[in-house]
Amino acid sequence: MGCIVYLRLKKHLTIPKKHPIQLSDIAHLSTSSKHKYALENEVLYRMRKEDHELLILDGFLVIEHLNNTFPDLEFQLIGP
Repeated sequence: MGCIVYLRLKKHLTIPKKHPIQLSDIAHLSTSSKHKYALENEVLYRMRKEDHELLILDGFLVIEHLNNTFPDLEFQLIGP
């Protein structure tokens, strides 16, 4: 594995309906990786009509997405 990326998910968010959900919208991250800007701007999800007003993003789903997109990095969740 390469650099470690530490993630702490934010608890409650309000995001405009048409706004794609990026990693920086839902988590604080700390890393020495050169990919920090790309990580912060990585689109994790786009809201759909079926989602209505509430969306729950699980930490494991976020990690799985990031592992597929950035296989050279190691991701660790911090906090509850």
